[in-house]
Amino acid sequence: MKEKIKRSQVIKKRIVKSILWIIATPFILLALVALLINLPPIQNYIIDKATTYLTEGTGYKTEIGYARIKWFNSIA
Repeated sequence: MKEKIKRSQVIKKRIVKSILWIIATPFILLALVALLINLPPIQNYIIDKATTYLTEGTGYKTEIGYARIKWFNSIA
């Protein structure tokens, strides 16, 4: 009888942990993206992709000389 109760408690703990991970994962990923966007190499990569997309889409050469995003408060 005690083994059944113990086993059900273990199963409940696993289910709760799984649900918490499912809920926490999107927030963790969002925070990671927010942190990565603030790194200059990542910003340069995004800018390169955006200019390539605009150049191919419009047929005109598009250049962005400088861009710096600071914690979503300002864009230079």
